[in-house]
Amino acid sequence: MQERPRSSPDPTPPSTRGSAGRAPARSTRGRSLIDHQKAQAADAIDDFIAAILDAAHRLEENGQDTLARSALSVARRADRVSQYVRERPVEEMFYDAKAAARRLPAAFLASAFAVGVVLARFTRGVAPHHLEA
Repeated sequence: MQERPRSSPDPTPPSTRGSAGRAPARSTRGRSLIDHQKAQAADAIDDFIAAILDAAHRLEENGQDTLARSALSVARRADRVSQYVRERPVEEMFYDAKAAARRLPAAFLASAFAVGVVLARFTRGVAPHHLEA
C-alpha cells in the first residue's frame, strides 16, 4: 500500500489566508526591516573603523609606526566589510557565508565565534539598565 505524501501545514496565519494583497505588504515590511538592520550593522562597523583610525593616529603620534600601519590595515579591511554589508542583498550574503563554511569550516567557526563575542559586547553595552543584574 502506497503512502500518500503529506501536505505541509500552511505557514500563513489564518487571518491572512486568502488575502493575496497582504502578502506583498508583509514581504515589503520584511525587506525594509532587513535593510534597516543591514544599515545598522554597517553603521556599527563604521563606528569600529573610526575608533581604529583614532587609535592608529595616536599610535603614529607616539612613534609606534608598525602598530599604526597594522591598525590602518584592519580599518581598510573593516571598510570593505562595511561596503559589502551595505551593497549586497541578504540572499547573496547567506550564499557567500555557506560557501565560506564549506571551503574553510574551521576558519568559519572561528569567525562566527569572534562575531558572536563582538555582538555580545555591543548588545551588553546597549542593554536597558533595568535588565542588568
